[in-house]
Amino acid sequence: MVGELGLEPSAEVRDLQRSVLEDVLPPERRTAPAPAGETVGRVVIPAELPPRTVDFTGRARQVAAIVAAGRPAGEAASALPAVRVVVVTGGVGTGKTVTAVEASHQLRGHYPGGQLFATLHRPDGAPVSSRDALTSLLLSSGHPDGQLPTAVEDLARLFRSWTSERRMLVVLDDAGSPGQLIPLLPSSPDCAVVVTSRWRLEGLPGAVTRVELKGMSDEEGVALLGGAAGARRIAGERSHAAELVRLYDGLPLAVRALGERLAARPDLRVRDLLFRARDGGQRLAVLRGPQHDSLRRVGTAHQRLPAAERELLSLLCWLPRPVRERDLLRAMGLSGRRAGEFDRLVESLVASHSVEIAECREGPAFTVPVLSRLVLSEPLRVDRCASPREVAGGAGGRNPPDSAVLAGVCT
Repeated sequence: MVGELGLEPSAEVRDLQRSVLEDVLPPERRTAPAPAGETVGRVVIPAELPPRTVDFTGRARQVAAIVAAGRPAGEAASALPAVRVVVVTGGVGTGKTVTAVEASHQLRGHYPGGQLFATLHRPDGAPVSSRDALTSLLLSSGHPDGQLPTAVEDLARLFRSWTSERRMLVVLDDAGSPGQLIPLLPSSPDCAVVVTSRWRLEGLPGAVTRVELKGMSDEEGVALLGGAAGARRIAGERSHAAELVRLYDGLPLAVRALGERLAARPDLRVRDLLFRARDGGQRLAVLRGPQHDSLRRVGTAHQRLPAAERELLSLLCWLPRPVRERDLLRAMGLSGRRAGEFDRLVESLVASHSVEIAECREGPAFTVPVLSRLVLSEPLRVDRCASPREVAGGAGGRNPPDSAVLAGVCT
């Protein structure tokens, strides 16, 4: 276009090119434009919630909290005159999306104006811009493509005006920052928003409720394993199943992957998987099926962190678990990082649920969730020669730190 016509491609054309390269449909094209002369927003009642998971298990308390906070203002326990925003947070693999979808299906009857759904990250981990997300939501609502404004603020005003006349439920999956999210929020107290994110998303307007997800209990995890592999099959090996769940911190992503492996192999027993999973070197391989790697998004999620946070997270994966504060400070010094950055980096990792804090006799200690720890430390079995500085570069913080760093901390 530049060479032959002297024209710069528009934002729409650039988005289309990126979508072709990524092999995904751009949000602007998922709904056909309304016919000329059709009244905007009066006929279309969107119903975009993804299907429920048929074997959804556990999370009863968290689902109840989402539903209670998301009910319309006249029905909610705390009827504040503001849009209700429920933020479902948790680390990678804790089941944020499936929990939010389950709760949203329980809420849908309260919102006859419709239910909108948007994913705020692309398959490669890149965030969807507020402009693209708003365009997608408005197209789903029946607004003609050719009549939409291009500026984010104009799109946001149009979306707020349209939702102000309706009781709408908006589900926004995998939000990355308050700046990305705020333009997508309705302002009417007759609307509710359910958001999933690894981050706490501070500073959001409206009546905000936060629901945090962690690993499942042994009972919930065994039930999820039985839902995927067959309850009768698990019933005879409940003790082995409970230990298997604990080895993966009860993370639903891992438990479901284990259940699917068992379902695909009628000859495989729970004790067989447990025997392999007890070996730390095989624990990650146990989760990988022949056609689907459920752990790919674990690595993709950590690529979104800034380089300094990725470096510290990778360093944490190589230190004995849990890591005391003084040991982490020492490791940072040995790897070339300034101790003055410690508080900021740790707070960022905790806020993104990449690191968990536990109290011990010597003070606070830090630990990396098991799936992240396994995925980020996997290259150690291949490459033991990476320097500390390579932790922040190369494969996005997945190279092991120098052995001298580990020896200096562990002695």
